[in-house]
Amino acid sequence: MSQVRKPKRKFGEFIMAYRKIIILGLFFVLLPIVVVIGVYTGTKANGEKIYFQEVTPDHHLSKKFINVEDFTTFNFDVEYTQVEPLYDKEDTEKVIGKKYSFNLTYTKNVVDIKDVKVTPVLVAPWSTYKAFKNQMTLTEGSKQLLQVDFEKMTPYAPLWFVNVDNPILYFQVNYKNTQDLPEVAYLFFDLTNSNPKVIE
Repeated sequence: MSQVRKPKRKFGEFIMAYRKIIILGLFFVLLPIVVVIGVYTGTKANGEKIYFQEVTPDHHLSKKFINVEDFTTFNFDVEYTQVEPLYDKEDTEKVIGKKYSFNLTYTKNVVDIKDVKVTPVLVAPWSTYKAFKNQMTLTEGSKQLLQVDFEKMTPYAPLWFVNVDNPILYFQVNYKNTQDLPEVAYLFFDLTNSNPKVIE
């Protein structure tokens, strides 16, 4: 007795038969993935826009900055010396962030430069928060104190699986070269590998 074989359903027919279930499944799987990726990339991109003034900011992408240690035009030294709690001016018992202290110095090497001025900003990675400071004029060989009130608690977790232990200090460095022409450099200093004095 011969068995009657059922014809195999073609893939196209399968798709057509279950198209609503497949579309809904893709929607509920892909949509959350797209949203999560969008949130992470958008948050990271906003945090990488670095600018040095609050009004009409002209931003620079953080990846265009070079590490202070790799800057060779002259010796620019950043010493992270101290961190202490930052208290609310109204409620002196309430900690609202941290106060960071740095010593800045520069010395010439081979290139003769002058009129060195730095504009610092302390930035919270993966965030739009920035602590701005006014431009500072540096004197060769002399330490200059930089203190920044940072009204954001660290460490913090801006998103799942993202932990930030320290802010990053960025500089716009203006100086004049040997031809007396203005130059500008964009530098960053990572606080992670420093050992400052910690005041509780």
